Amino acid sequence: MYERIRPYIFIKDNIQFHYIPDTPANELYRYWLPNPEKHQPEQSRKFFNSNFSHAKAGFEFYLNNIIRLFEKDDIDEAAKFIGCLLHMLQDSCFGLHSLEGPYGMNIFAFDGLFDKTNDFSQSPLYILSALEFGPEELSGYTPAQLGESVPEMIIHLYAAYVKTVCASRRICFKVIQNSRNGNTDGNPALIREMFSGTVKICADTLFSARAIACRRFQNSGHLAKTCLTDLEPFKFPLGGSGGYRFFSFQRDFAVDAKMQKIPLALKMDNHQVVAFEKGISLGSHFQASLEYWLPDNLFSVFEACIGLHPDPLSSQSGIKIQVLNNGKCVRKLNFDINHPTARIKLKNPRGRFGFKISYSGKPQTDIIVIADPHLKKP
Repeated sequence: MYERIRPYIFIKDNIQFHYIPDTPANELYRYWLPNPEKHQPEQSRKFFNSNFSHAKAGFEFYLNNIIRLFEKDDIDEAAKFIGCLLHMLQDSCFGLHSLEGPYGMNIFAFDGLFDKTNDFSQSPLYILSALEFGPEELSGYTPAQLGESVPEMIIHLYAAYVKTVCASRRICFKVIQNSRNGNTDGNPALIREMFSGTVKICADTLFSARAIACRRFQNSGHLAKTCLTDLEPFKFPLGGSGGYRFFSFQRDFAVDAKMQKIPLALKMDNHQVVAFEKGISLGSHFQASLEYWLPDNLFSVFEACIGLHPDPLSSQSGIKIQVLNNGKCVRKLNFDINHPTARIKLKNPRGRFGFKISYSGKPQTDIIVIADPHLKKP
C-alpha cells in the first residue's frame, strides 16, 4: 500500500507534509550574547523558519503536480495530489492542530495552561478533539484567486494559511473558555466560523489551481497591486523596545510604551504628521529583520514611506535600516529627529526582500513605520 501512495506524499527533512514544523519564534527572543568589539549584544543563533520552508516546498510540489494534471485533463490523478494538499490545510486550520504550526506550540503542553479538573470532558485537549461539524453551505461565497502562477500562488496561499490557522487558534481558546465556564451556547457559532475559514482556504486553493491550468483569470484584478501587509514574512522581529518588548510587528497600527494601540503615523518633509491606514510597525532593537520571499519576475516595483513614528521621537533617536532585495543591501537609510522619514521606490523586488534594522549606543524606544507598502506588477 505504501508504495502505491508514496508518489503523492511530499517529504522534506524526513518530515511528511502533513503536520509541518512550528515557527520557532523563541529563537528570535531568547538567544543573545554580548559582542565585545561592537559593545552590544547579537543574536547567537541564525533564525530559520522551518514552517515557511516546509510549506513553500510542499505547496510548490502539490500545486505543480495538480496544475500539470489539470492541463492534461487527468482529473482522477490530480485528485490524489489534491487530497493530500487539502488534507494538510484542513488539519492545520481546524480544531486541535491549529494550536501548532505558524507561531504555534506543542499541543501536549496545552493542558498545562488551564486548571486541572477531575472531569475529563473538561480537559482542553478533549474539548478540542471532540469538536464536530456538519455540512456547511457557504452561500454566495466566490473563491479568491490566489495567483496567476504557482510562485505567485505560493506567497498568497502561505499568507492565507497562516492567517487562517491563527484565527482558528484564537477560536479554540474561546471554545475552551466557554466550555469550562458553562457557556457552551456560544460555541456552535465559533465552530462554524472556524470551519468556514477552513472550507474557504481549501476552495480558494482548488479554484486558483484550476484557473492557472485553464489560464482563466476573471477574478485576478486585485493581484495587480499587493500590500505588504497581506503577505507573511519568513523572518520577523520579536522583542523590540518599549511597547514592543513582547510583541512582533503589527499590521495597520502601532503600539505605544504602554502597549496601547496608536495610529500609524510619520512626520513628513513639510513637518506635518500624516496618519496611514495601511502599513507595518515594529519596535527598535540592536538588530532586527523583517524579510519576505518574493518570486522572480513577478513584481516590477515596490513603494513605501518609511521612518520613525513621531510619538517617541526624540534627540536620542537614531535608527539604521538596510533595504534588502534578492538578499543584498540595495539602500541604506539613516533616521533621526532631523530626518525621520524617507520615501523609497525599488525596481524588480524579488528573492529575499525586506528590511534589516539596527541602532548603536544606548537602547532606543523608537517605533519604525513602513507606511503604505505596495508591490506592483508590470
